[in-house]
Amino acid sequence: MKYSVLSAAITLLVSTSAYSSEYSIEEVTVTAQKRAESLQDVPIAITAFNQDMLKEAGIEGIDNVAQFTPGFSMTSYNKSSPQPYIRGIGTNTSGAGDDASVAMFIDDVYISRAGAYDSNLFDLERVEVLRGPQGTLYGKNVVGGALNITTRKPNTEEFEASIRVDAGNYDKRGLQAFMTGPLSETVAGKLSFSTAERDGFVENTVTGNDLRDEDTQSARAGLVWDASETLSVSWNWDASKVRESGAGRVFNGEPLFAFPALTPSRNDRDKTDTQNDGYTDRDVWGTSLKVEWEQDYGTWTSVTGYRTSDYEFKDDLVPALEVSGFDLNYLTNYTEEQEKQFSQELRLASNAEAALEWTVGLYYFKDDIDRLEHWDSVALGGGIGQVDATNKTKSKAAFGQFSYNLEDWRFTVGGGYTLKTQEPTQTE
Repeated sequence: MKYSVLSAAITLLVSTSAYSSEYSIEEVTVTAQKRAESLQDVPIAITAFNQDMLKEAGIEGIDNVAQFTPGFSMTSYNKSSPQPYIRGIGTNTSGAGDDASVAMFIDDVYISRAGAYDSNLFDLERVEVLRGPQGTLYGKNVVGGALNITTRKPNTEEFEASIRVDAGNYDKRGLQAFMTGPLSETVAGKLSFSTAERDGFVENTVTGNDLRDEDTQSARAGLVWDASETLSVSWNWDASKVRESGAGRVFNGEPLFAFPALTPSRNDRDKTDTQNDGYTDRDVWGTSLKVEWEQDYGTWTSVTGYRTSDYEFKDDLVPALEVSGFDLNYLTNYTEEQEKQFSQELRLASNAEAALEWTVGLYYFKDDIDRLEHWDSVALGGGIGQVDATNKTKSKAAFGQFSYNLEDWRFTVGGGYTLKTQEPTQTE
């Protein structure tokens, strides 16, 4: 089966700024509108965290960002299936043909699968949460909002290095290391590494093991080449690995479907009763190349990205029911998915000093997904379903936004057009 989707979007924004010089607000620079601007000058609903704010708030993951951002929440089916919501809009399904309502961008590269970005936040310059539809400045249009993550740039002037060690309860231990500096007069590089481990805190009374542990490793590398006064090239690479136990779901409330049986640890938040511990294995890596060429009339920017994600998990969705001395597994979900994506964006932005600011661009995106889901239940007599699905997506878009600035007013109009083709297959 093959189908295409056409979409168009247009926005009109009018903003005014008035403030008292008696108060001083720390300036935070954002790139939500594809150009470096002060957060106070951006006429959209946005929450931004710079490097110092992330460190002081102890933000280590996207779920921590949600705790400090109005209108943004993060739930999770398991470690491989985060579910971000902005202003109540989000996606709680993860099938091969599903598109996220809230998108994530890492260094201007769109991340198509939610399971590919719920990793530790480290070595970052900035995190931005944009509320509402994003289509006039982003080739990948989304209705709920977007998370923009910008990694730290290599230091082109001097050598810099840092190391951080964490420790906590449940034998928590972590390490983050970073070093950067010039490699020549025009080239600078960086390397960073992060590891985090913690024992589980939910006991599985059936197997005797602890669930909900933490075991992640992540690494990043980057290069910046200032080829000339007007030409800059930057390359980024990142990879992460997760090897963790199951979600350890607990049974609260009354027995499911009025079963007369009770789970031994019902309503105990530190214990669960499942025949399978479950697990999550995830491997993600990606690379991107960004070229910026400044001209008198504006700046050309090219962003090329390639990413892959492979993960599998096994979860007991409902703790086992004890019936006549037997522990019956009610429902187990096993899923594995392989995904690879390629994207290319080309845009031209006017110089910021002009009264009329504009940005126009073209975008191409290709995504291949292969996903297997299987459900099993001892209580219901064995295997109850399996879906083997693939999906190939190609997307092309043109977008643009124009703003006219007066002393205290800004008038903005923008639009976007997307042609998307999907080729899904499914075998049950």
